[in-house]
Amino acid sequence: LEMELNIEEQQYLSITKASGIRLVVHNQNELPHPEENGINVSPEFETDVAVTRVSHKRLPKPYRDGCREYDTEKDDAMEKSQYDCILSCMHRHSLSMCRCVDPLLPHEGMRICDLKSEIDMKCLRGMLDSLSDKN
Repeated sequence: LEMELNIEEQQYLSITKASGIRLVVHNQNELPHPEENGINVSPEFETDVAVTRVSHKRLPKPYRDGCREYDTEKDDAMEKSQYDCILSCMHRHSLSMCRCVDPLLPHEGMRICDLKSEIDMKCLRGMLDSLSDKN
């Protein structure tokens, strides 16, 4: 596969000097997560990317992490991968413990945690620590 992209650099805002694209290669049945799995591609350079498919077969309950087969569940479910499940878990716990959600997570109609607030940040750190302790 060969692609040539016009990134329309002249349309960029001058808030950063960085330009280019963030490339994500993902399973068509999963949501892309460029912040987690993306590759930065700079303009005016040739970039080669090699892709290898890796498949993991995780053991279901009663094993420690209680994994499940995401691809066999409902098509309309938002959790299409283990990463989606982790984000969803963090979302539920931050809402439950802190009464707010991380602004980087989907948050329609919910109070967004104030990342400048010492109280919200302490709560979010505590939430992440509690999740880490469970695993």
